[in-house]
Amino acid sequence: MNTWVELDGARVYAEEVGDGPTTIVVPPAWGVSHEFYQALLGELGLPLRLIYFDPEGTGASGRLPTGWNSGRILDEVEAVRSQAGGGQSVLLLGHAGGAFLSLAYALDHPHNVAGLILVSPFAGYRRTDEMSGPRLESHPQWSSFQQRVREIKRVEMTPAEQFRAIFKEQRVVDMFDYGPHYFQMADAADEADFNPAMHEDTETDLLDELPAIEAPVLIVTGEDDPLSPLEECRLIAGELPYVRLIELPRCGHYPFVEAPEAFTKAVEDFLADLD
Repeated sequence: MNTWVELDGARVYAEEVGDGPTTIVVPPAWGVSHEFYQALLGELGLPLRLIYFDPEGTGASGRLPTGWNSGRILDEVEAVRSQAGGGQSVLLLGHAGGAFLSLAYALDHPHNVAGLILVSPFAGYRRTDEMSGPRLESHPQWSSFQQRVREIKRVEMTPAEQFRAIFKEQRVVDMFDYGPHYFQMADAADEADFNPAMHEDTETDLLDELPAIEAPVLIVTGEDDPLSPLEECRLIAGELPYVRLIELPRCGHYPFVEAPEAFTKAVEDFLADLD
């Protein structure tokens, strides 16, 4: 089922699939429409009523508003919860930058959050970047990735097309090779709309605020994730009062793609505990 959510005179497109506790899939701030995560999560059969939406600037939701910043997505999450989510407290599911925004929303709207499912999260961009930089640069595929970026930039294409091409190339580093998992992610990227004009919040660090989050939290992360390192996930878990941390071996930045059965079980066990 799809619907339109009204927000300050704008319209945000939302789409609902599945049955279970209402769960808003929080997109990252760097600009991707709902098709990307719907393609990756949809095959898992999670026991959730998942609500995906296109943040403004992507997909069917129209242009970025004047003066846009990444905090606007938190307003969109609240509008989706109030209208498409029935106004009740909901679960939030966020991956990487979407997990960062999920934490920010939980701090701003504590009474509207029944729980958080955070996948490969980070609480501060700069700290995470400092941790991940050396790992990325030492990766055996890093130099070839950099070469591919130079080649892509020599080809005439739109900013969105260039962003998509580079995005897919870096997934070789995140996922170690061009195996089946990579192609599943690449197919999802081809379905989605990207907006390189959007950006993440690189200044805010939420770590010291996390003890205020009283909602139960599930963190699922890959032990080999080069972008949201295990150390960052453990820092986050150490600050949250009610948290379960699942560390998946031989898994990178996309646990729901690389270890779908383990990821699904972690979510099911979390929901059972909520009940």
